[in-house]
Amino acid sequence: MRKMLAEIRYSLTIFSRNTGGMFWTFGFPIMLFVILGFMYSPQAASMPGVGNMMEFMLPGIIGMSIMSASMNSTVAINVKNRARGIFRKLATTPVSRIEWNASKIITQAIITLLSVGLSVVFAGLVFNLHPNVDIIAILLVIVGTITFVGLGLIIASLLKSEESATSAANMVTFPLMFLSGSFFPVDNMPWFFKLFADVSPLTYLNNGLRDTMISGNPGDAVTSLIIVASIGAVFFVAGVAALKWKED
Repeated sequence: MRKMLAEIRYSLTIFSRNTGGMFWTFGFPIMLFVILGFMYSPQAASMPGVGNMMEFMLPGIIGMSIMSASMNSTVAINVKNRARGIFRKLATTPVSRIEWNASKIITQAIITLLSVGLSVVFAGLVFNLHPNVDIIAILLVIVGTITFVGLGLIIASLLKSEESATSAANMVTFPLMFLSGSFFPVDNMPWFFKLFADVSPLTYLNNGLRDTMISGNPGDAVTSLIIVASIGAVFFVAGVAALKWKED
């Protein structure tokens, strides 16, 4: 436990010194919400099948930020560690792969929860939105983090160079961002895009967040929570297995 706590403190310290990471984690979701907010705010009450567009977008932006922050940081850190031989050195220490990966999950969950809290406070102060933040919403944030950290581990296991990390992560996050109901309803998309949305974990994360934070449908939110948690368990186990420390 002490080794995990030390790794969590170290990771949080490193993150706090990364101005780029701080911006994309905390600043970019707010900036995006401001831009989309002022674009859609005049017509927010008249969007067919959506209702208040601002309320619709808030959980979508939260889901998008969970995915982007978790995947981008996971891919970048793990590809860098493998390329620089850090994993080979870790393999000779008392820290196990389970402890190390668990500490990274906890670190990312702490960062993500802070980002979500900041976005919710900002939405309330600037756009007078007051979403319901309950235990289901918190659990969705946590399992969403685990899911996309796991997907990030899988992607990182396929990469060899640090230069390819960011572009590889973006190749996955960008389609998911626009085809999973983050910014507009999945029902408004062509049928072939809906097929993609139906298998996207971000779709269920967004739906669950909207159901519990905006619509007040805890039953549907729990269903989405179970789906995201199941996908996350598969991704994380597969990612840990695929990313070997002693790999050349």
